[in-house]
Amino acid sequence: MGLALSSAVSIPIHHVGLINLFDYDGTDRNEPRSIRRRMAALAVSNAISVASTCVVLGVNSMDRAREVFGLGTVGMGTAALAAGLHTCILYAPNIIDHLRAFEWQQFKQDIVDLGNVRDVIVAPLGEEIAFRACAASLVASSLSKSTAIWTTPWLFALSHLHLIGDDMRKGYDMQEAVMRRGFQVLYSYAFGLYATVLFFRTNHIWAAITCHMVCNTFGLPLIVELPSRRPSLYRNAMICLSFVGLAAFIGSYSYFTDPVLFR
Repeated sequence: MGLALSSAVSIPIHHVGLINLFDYDGTDRNEPRSIRRRMAALAVSNAISVASTCVVLGVNSMDRAREVFGLGTVGMGTAALAAGLHTCILYAPNIIDHLRAFEWQQFKQDIVDLGNVRDVIVAPLGEEIAFRACAASLVASSLSKSTAIWTTPWLFALSHLHLIGDDMRKGYDMQEAVMRRGFQVLYSYAFGLYATVLFFRTNHIWAAITCHMVCNTFGLPLIVELPSRRPSLYRNAMICLSFVGLAAFIGSYSYFTDPVLFR
């Protein structure tokens, strides 16, 4: 038990530590050189996480790897699709807002932008492998799945606090940086709860990855931004849709995460 728990706790430590080590002289996390360095650090951190999880949980065959890391092929596509669609229900206002402002030329630039590749592809892959496939599996093996669902999202959420330093280098004062990242920690914990539930209920890591990709594509739910916009019929409609979407997201949870769908 102790080895599994300590291995889980070590994941955010070397995750953050290696990012800062690889990008030791970086001044802007969105600068291309820093992005490449940090993605390399994430790859090394993931290798350590996977290797330690394999040792602790006795992963010595492909069947055991599929069981522990959620890599089964049966129901994989269904799990990814269901998770993506369910998350999109919550993000319906964001999707409409993006489509309303859609420009083809800007879209072509966005899909090859290194920062977007990091946010939408690399980060979801790396972070879900680390915090769901590895950390959540380690805690579940020694305690329980329910304990893992409520506790391991903190490992994921608190790892974002290292961005306070990035914010201060950009000109934010300590209080502003702490407030920004404190809110991100709370939101990341809520997201982590959902992603961990998806991982365990579907038994597919791709469900959590797809959900993470959707969230990183659209950012915070639009309801967070809408109150600051100029009053208009569109704004009011999006506020109403936000509440309808939240109700639909909660109401359809059991259907989209029903384990029977993924067998």
